[in-house]
Amino acid sequence: MIELRGVSRRFVVAGGVVPALDGVDLSIAPGLLAVVLGPSGSGKTTLLNLIGALDRPSSGTVEIAGMRLTGASRQDLFSYRRHTVSFVFQAFNLFPELTAVENVRFGAEIAGVAGAGARADAVLAQVGLGERRHHYPHELSGGEQQRVAIARALATNNPVLLADEPTGELDFHTGIQILTLLREQAIAGRTVVVVTHNRQIARAADLVISLGSGRVLSVAPPSGGAVAPAELSW
Repeated sequence: MIELRGVSRRFVVAGGVVPALDGVDLSIAPGLLAVVLGPSGSGKTTLLNLIGALDRPSSGTVEIAGMRLTGASRQDLFSYRRHTVSFVFQAFNLFPELTAVENVRFGAEIAGVAGAGARADAVLAQVGLGERRHHYPHELSGGEQQRVAIARALATNNPVLLADEPTGELDFHTGIQILTLLREQAIAGRTVVVVTHNRQIARAADLVISLGSGRVLSVAPPSGGAVAPAELSW
């Protein structure tokens, strides 16, 4: 589902060139929950942005779901972001003038999901916000806004789901609930990639990708195999 070959991303700054990613080779099969670990500045978010076609590599190739993103036209990339990949952003990126259910329904409609309204209601109930669906973002807590963002990504049914610190604003109980949902998405066949600094979350993954200084240090299942999210603690 996800193939990166010799991928580098360099940024030009006042002091010279900064390599965010350096010669990354990576394969993630369909239906896996992959967790990307690494300290701040290791290249985690850059990797997510390249997979999501929010950025282009300086060199190397990126191929997702059989589509080569490297060199693709703007129209093809727009279609890719609409129908193939869904995001859970760390900054939420909710529309402030729309209610929770309208934010989620909008994402489903853009992806062409039939019955977008019913789908939005269903996923908001899944993340525990059924009774808050008519509230605006400013009326919700940070954790509730995060759950709306997750519901919006789940509502699209796109085959690739990318999440940047999806449990960062959540209490432990809700975080486990969301990880369980993400686990279920992978079981259903979606490819889920989660960026996090929380090593405990990696215990529930099928594949753990460790980054350091823009390079892949290791790619392997968690030691002892994946555990159910309910078995985690932090």
